[in-house]
Amino acid sequence: MIYVDETDPPEESTDEADWKLPRPDHIRSPDDKVTDHYELGQRLGRAFEATRRRGSRIDGSNVEGVFLTLGWVCLKWGWGSYNSGRFGVVYRCKEKSTGRVFAAKYVTTPKKTDRQDVEREVNIMRKLQHPRLLQLYEAFDDPRKKEMVLILELIEGGELFERVIDDDFVLTEKACSIFLRQICEGVDYMHTKNILHLDMKPENVLCLTRTGNRIKLIDFGLARQYDPKKPLRLLHGTPEFVAPEVVNYDEVDFGTDMWSVGVITYVLLSGLSPFMGDNDNETLENVRIGQYDFDDDAFDEISDEAKDFINKLLVKDKRYRNWIS
Repeated sequence: MIYVDETDPPEESTDEADWKLPRPDHIRSPDDKVTDHYELGQRLGRAFEATRRRGSRIDGSNVEGVFLTLGWVCLKWGWGSYNSGRFGVVYRCKEKSTGRVFAAKYVTTPKKTDRQDVEREVNIMRKLQHPRLLQLYEAFDDPRKKEMVLILELIEGGELFERVIDDDFVLTEKACSIFLRQICEGVDYMHTKNILHLDMKPENVLCLTRTGNRIKLIDFGLARQYDPKKPLRLLHGTPEFVAPEVVNYDEVDFGTDMWSVGVITYVLLSGLSPFMGDNDNETLENVRIGQYDFDDDAFDEISDEAKDFINKLLVKDKRYRNWIS
């Protein structure tokens, strides 16, 4: 059995120094080739999404990306875009001038809107310089090949989700609380910048090391700059982690991320998914209704404080949902 370190991680460590690296403030021009600056190495990972059932242990079987429809609402099933994005692949790379090792994420941009999506992600990531968030070092654009390349921190400890589904890992409530504190630190920083993540889930939390307890939030492809004066609605997300306002196509805000944090907490503590139905439509309907319970034996040893934390986040009406303060 592998027991995750339960000691509180420092606010910052030498392992996390890359988030402070100086970085260019622009996307490099088409004449500036990524291979002029970086040596490409091993290809990393593959597209991954897990299937789960409500009231049963989460399993890690792979499925294709699909589109889900509930009434007139269409949600795109999320992909684990760090290891292998929906339209791209990731390579280990080494900067020629310094020898520093990064991850090079190649993203195909066949349409103008694809390029705009990547540009938005780049612009958002440039604002998010925090040790709990995956850092963008620089970006390259090659219109002729219709692709962009993002140079990112290389994080090799694996997804937090892998620890949930791996029977060899023992996740105590203490260990979960350490992960969740860091998740909340990252989300809080994003919210202070008026940025919504909008795709919070265990697959988008990476561990710095295999058995350590330091993490980083990743995948800002759905993130949006938030202006309270401009109502924001969206139809994207991972069904079992999206908030009711997403399913209902209502306005989203900071509370939308906090709902997802509540679902993540439930999953980490129990290995169960609170809203997963027998099919996709049932999952979305369960989220829309917003009913869940702690009846499973997995919660017998979970503290009342932890359950209260979940209860204050999984509130259907986001006006009464707890936010990070």
